[in-house]
Amino acid sequence: MARKTAFSLNAQVRKLSKIGLACALSLTALVSNGCTSGTSSDTTAKKMELTPAMKTALGPDDGYAFALMYGADLGGSLDDCGCHAHPMGGLAWRMSYVDAFSSMHSDVPALQVDAGHVFADTMDGNSMLFPDSVERNKWILKGYDKAHFTVANISFREAPYISELLRKNDYPSRVKEFPFLERMVSANVRTSAPDLMAPKTYLVEEVNAKRAGKTVRVAFTGVTSGGTIPTSTGLTLADPVESLKQLVPEMRTKADIVVVMAYSLPPDAEKVAAIPGVDIVIGAQNGQGGMETKKIGNTTLVYTFQQTKQLGDLRVYLTPDGKVKEFKNHFAALDKEFPKHETYAQMVKDAKDSVEAAQRAQSGTQGVIPAGPTSNNPAGVPKLPGTN
Repeated sequence: MARKTAFSLNAQVRKLSKIGLACALSLTALVSNGCTSGTSSDTTAKKMELTPAMKTALGPDDGYAFALMYGADLGGSLDDCGCHAHPMGGLAWRMSYVDAFSSMHSDVPALQVDAGHVFADTMDGNSMLFPDSVERNKWILKGYDKAHFTVANISFREAPYISELLRKNDYPSRVKEFPFLERMVSANVRTSAPDLMAPKTYLVEEVNAKRAGKTVRVAFTGVTSGGTIPTSTGLTLADPVESLKQLVPEMRTKADIVVVMAYSLPPDAEKVAAIPGVDIVIGAQNGQGGMETKKIGNTTLVYTFQQTKQLGDLRVYLTPDGKVKEFKNHFAALDKEFPKHETYAQMVKDAKDSVEAAQRAQSGTQGVIPAGPTSNNPAGVPKLPGTN
């Protein structure tokens, strides 16, 4: 079955029945303020044989209708953390968890969400992105598209690379090469250059919550703070709270649940959670914020685990008449308790080979994309294990 997606300047709407191992099932078209565009092939994941350890990691089935699986801070790496004592994280283990979830809950959709800092932003002394950073980011876009991620937040750390992808003169070809680009959103990253496309401000997913016999509309947007964007990118940062106060009322008219991804330090994430009309805030920035679920007014606030070594799994519960009842958060360690998914393990290997080739080629050279002052490149951007 083909997938169709509707796009508009400020929002895009997609009909989602179920995200499985690396696919979206039963997707049909919805058009809202835009034209229909884009198709992809669907495949069906084989049912996984679950071990007792996997079942424990997945947690009990207490009647939730669907799940939001979230993470952040990959920094351009699809691989695990490379930790010698206890390797964790990475797309291969993440998608194995998704496969296990689908095997255990064939009637429960799961949406894949990234709250920010998905791209590498390492730069040279001339404030240019290194070729290996560019190569990493291409593989991130390929991986997220193949795994049918729902959405990713554009943080200040995405700016050096995404500004190149947003150039109007070759934007259609970029989207053709990297379809997931159309699923990266921000409420407060703005363009200041006439030759750049404006980032999409939000998207809406329609989720077939089979257990409730209801279609639930989930709107996603993102904000970022706590950093700066190089002026050379042609992008600027608006105030996140004020941007959301203007945008959320529109989102509420189109959705049953409003989700904000906030790549911000905890105090700023809490300000976002206090905005009326927001149901869920997914906070992120290098694992700060902890694993505790907070309630601020009517808003549920959760935080990502550093480098997504543990995957956030926020379960959504509905009343018998299909209204939102509550949210419960769950963390699952992405490690050897799950077999690495073969397809994505091969993708990780291909990405590492490609990055290493770029590093060999760039030896003694400068970067390739202007990216502003190096002061905007915080230390500690994760490297793919096995690279220099």
